[in-house]
Amino acid sequence: MEKKRVKGNPKYKSAFKWGTAGIIATVIFVLVEVFIIHWVTPFDNFLRVHFPKAGVHVQFECEHIEDGVAFSIHKNRTLVQIVRMGDNLGWDLRVEDHGGGKYVLRSREGSVSFNTAVDEDGLAVFHINQTVRTTDFVEHCFDLVNPDGTNWFAGPHKYYQYWPSQVLQFTDDAYLPKESSHSSISERYWLTSKGMFIYFSDRTPLFLNRKPNHLCFAAKKQNPYYTYDTVFVFNYTIGIAADARKAHKAAVGRYLRKPLHYPDRRVIQHPKWILRNHNMSQVQEYIDNLLYYNFSTSSIILDKSWETCTGALEFDPIKFPNVGSMIRYFRRYRTHLTLTVTPYIHEDCNPYFQDALSRGFLVKTHQNTYLNFDRTAAVDFTQIAARRWFLARLKDLQALGVDNFYFEGGEFDSAPNDPNFEGVSTSLHPIQYTIDSLRALAEFDHNTIVRTGFCTQDLPLLLRLPDMDNRWDIQNGLDSLIPKILQTNLNGYYFLMAPIGGTTSEGLTKELYIRWMQAVVFLPSMAFSTPPWEFDDETIELAHKFIRLHTRHVSLFVDLFKLAKSDGDPVNLPIWWLYPQNWRAQETHDQYLLGEDIIVAPVLKPNSLERGIFLPYGIWRDGNDNSSLYQGPRWLPSYRAPLDVLPYFVRARNKN
Repeated sequence: MEKKRVKGNPKYKSAFKWGTAGIIATVIFVLVEVFIIHWVTPFDNFLRVHFPKAGVHVQFECEHIEDGVAFSIHKNRTLVQIVRMGDNLGWDLRVEDHGGGKYVLRSREGSVSFNTAVDEDGLAVFHINQTVRTTDFVEHCFDLVNPDGTNWFAGPHKYYQYWPSQVLQFTDDAYLPKESSHSSISERYWLTSKGMFIYFSDRTPLFLNRKPNHLCFAAKKQNPYYTYDTVFVFNYTIGIAADARKAHKAAVGRYLRKPLHYPDRRVIQHPKWILRNHNMSQVQEYIDNLLYYNFSTSSIILDKSWETCTGALEFDPIKFPNVGSMIRYFRRYRTHLTLTVTPYIHEDCNPYFQDALSRGFLVKTHQNTYLNFDRTAAVDFTQIAARRWFLARLKDLQALGVDNFYFEGGEFDSAPNDPNFEGVSTSLHPIQYTIDSLRALAEFDHNTIVRTGFCTQDLPLLLRLPDMDNRWDIQNGLDSLIPKILQTNLNGYYFLMAPIGGTTSEGLTKELYIRWMQAVVFLPSMAFSTPPWEFDDETIELAHKFIRLHTRHVSLFVDLFKLAKSDGDPVNLPIWWLYPQNWRAQETHDQYLLGEDIIVAPVLKPNSLERGIFLPYGIWRDGNDNSSLYQGPRWLPSYRAPLDVLPYFVRARNKN
C-alpha cells in the first residue's frame, strides 16, 4: 500500500526557515562586529602618528566603550599628556588615511580629523578639527595627574588667580574675556611644564570645566555664543617642544601675535595718578600736592564721573565749570590729562542715546532690544560708521586739550546678552566686538589705555590689570598680583599697568600700600590709586625711592619692548623661564623677572620682615647690596626685607 506523504505544517516550516536565517544573520553580525572592533577600531593602539624629527608620537586608543576615544602624546618615549575625547564618535569608528599626515576618525555619529602641521628638530605641531551639529556637545579632557609633576601655566584671568594654573576652578565657564568674573584676558592658550602648548580657535564656542584630575574644554551652541546656525567647529592645536620655554617661543608668532609697536617712552617713564569722583578744584588741588611733594607724573587719569551722564563724552559743567582753565593748569605744570571713557550710553543720557539709536549705532539683540541690566546700551564697534562716530567725539575732547583716554570696557559682556552683530561671521559672535573695539582705539591713538584684549597682542596699547581689593590674600588681593602679571605676559600682553591699591582707600593700610608699591616697581608703568601723602612722611619718602628705581630702568624697558617686537619674548617672565625643568622654579608664584637679568621678589605677606627667595642658574648680585653675590641655583630661606626694602637681584656680568 502506498504510503501517504505527510506535509509539514507550513507554520512550523516558516518558523524553521526564519530561525535558520536569524541564526545565520546573527553569526554574520557578530563576525562583522568582531572585525570592526578588533581590526578597524581595536581597543588598543588603533592609530599611531609619528613625528620622527621631533621625537614625538601620538597614539589613539579606544578605552572602554562608555569612555570613548583617547589619545596620548609621547616625547622620546616619555608620556606628555593623555586627552580623552569622549564617547560621541560612536562604537563603529574607523580610520581613514588621507595622506600628507592627515587622518580622519569617522563613524556614523561624526568624525574628527588629525592633521600634522610641523615636524622639525625639537618641535611637533598638530591640529584636531571637528564639525559638530548645533544640537550636540563635545568635550575633550586633558589629564592633570598623568604624567606626575606636570604644571600648567597661562589660561584666563580669574578673581582667584593661582600659579601654577592647574588649580584654577571652572564650572561651565564661557571662554571669553568678560568683566563679570575678572576675566578681562582670556586668550585660549595653555602651556605645560612638559613642553606642551594648546591653542583653541577663536571660532569655537568654548567652555571650561575643571573636573577631578582633568581640565576639560567643551564646545556647544549656548549663550553667550551665536545659537542660530546648524553646525559649529571644535578646533584646536597642540605643540610639543623640549620644555615650556621652547614651547612658548614656538607658539609666539604662530598663534600668539607679536607686538608691532610699543608705548611711547613718556607713557612709562613717570607714574600715573588716578583720581576718583573729583571736581575741577579738587583736580587742581591734587596737582598742587604733586608739585608740593615733588612727584613726577606722566598723566592724571580722571575716572568716568567727569561726564554729565554715562556716554555723553562731555564734561559735567557743575563739576568742571571752566574746562579751558583746568587744561591750562595742566599745561602750566606739564601734566597730561587722561579721561576714562566707556562704550556705554545710558538711555536717559540724551540727546546722545537717541542720536546713536536713530543712526543704528547701538548693539541690538536678536529680540531687537538694546539695554543692559543697568539701562545702558553699548556702541556697536563692529560697525565702521559707529566706530567713526565714537572716535570723532574723542577727537572733539582732544581739541579741548585732553591728551589721552582709558577705555573701560570692551569685554563681550559690555554688549547685551544674545547680540546681533550684522555683517560679522556668526562663528565670531560675540568676540568680534572686543577685537574691533580695541583695534579702533589703537588706530585712533596707540597710547590708549585698555583693560581687556583678545587676539590683540600685536597692538601697542597699555593694558591695565583688573581692579583689585585692598587685602593681602589670593582672593583678588596682593598675593594674586604676580600670578596675574605672569599669566598676562604668557598670553602675549606685555605692556602692563597695575594700580597701587584697590578701587578705594578703604582697608588700605600703610604696610599694604608700601608692599604693593614695591611689587609693581619693575612693571612697565606705575600708577597710584591713592596718593602717598594720605599716609605719612615715611610713605612719601619711600614712594620717591621706588619711583626713582623704576625710572632708572626705563631704558631697559624700552630695550625689552624692542625684543618683544622682534622675538616675542615677554617683558615680565616667570622664574622658570631661566630654569624650565626645575619644579621649584615652576611653582614660584611670588617672584618674577624683568627680562632675563633682574629677579624681583617683593614681600606679599603682612607683618613680614623677611622672605624666602629662589635664585635660578647664574651669578646674582643683591640689588640692595652690591657687595653680595650669590651662585644659583640656590634657595635663600630668610632674606631680610624690612618695610623700606624691595628684594631684587641683578645678573652679574663677566667684566671680561
